[in-house]
Amino acid sequence: MNDHAELLRFFKSYEERAPKAIADYVAGNPQEMPLAGFVAALAKWLPPTSKDHFAYTQNDPEARRAIVAALEKTHGLRFATDDIFMTSGAFPALAIALRILCDAGDEVIYNSPPWFFYSGMIKYIQAIPVRVQVDEETWDLDIEAIERAISAKTAAIIVNSPNNPSGRLYPRGNLDALARVLDAASDKYGRRIHLISDESYSRILFDGRRYITPITSYAHSLLVYTYGK
Repeated sequence: MNDHAELLRFFKSYEERAPKAIADYVAGNPQEMPLAGFVAALAKWLPPTSKDHFAYTQNDPEARRAIVAALEKTHGLRFATDDIFMTSGAFPALAIALRILCDAGDEVIYNSPPWFFYSGMIKYIQAIPVRVQVDEETWDLDIEAIERAISAKTAAIIVNSPNNPSGRLYPRGNLDALARVLDAASDKYGRRIHLISDESYSRILFDGRRYITPITSYAHSLLVYTYGK
């Protein structure tokens, strides 16, 4: 409850101090009008087709099949529909992933600078957040620092690429090196360390860049994505 009150105080004070002429990305929300194609698709599918059109649904099969097709197109990886679990955004998806992977007292590594709420989410499930600074010259993951931070209590690591707030898109070599460290540490401590790949910004790319997902390098991963961005 205290963490929640502190979060509300942060947003209130930020809103009062933030200049109105700049784009506000503190919550990672879009600042532009939605694309015409998105609006057209939304308008097409909004009219009800049955009495249950607006009923609460969980893991709609048609939507999961569409996600499988999209992931194969964007990531070049094959998924089964049973691999897909739909939530009401990335926030609950992250929360569910942490609850699945962690017990009280487990450690979760996250990279700094981070999305501001990782630490609070980890603490909420009574796990221990372990903050690791990225390489201050390249902004890539500091593989040696991550390796030093791993212990027998490490259950997971969160990787956010492109990173919020730095915008860094981690290269394949960096992710491959991380995978080797996680495999070696998993063998060393006799427990699988999982990677939570926060890909909320994976389609926000510039200068002709191509997105490289961490799950291509490390199979023991959970991919988190949101269509709200």
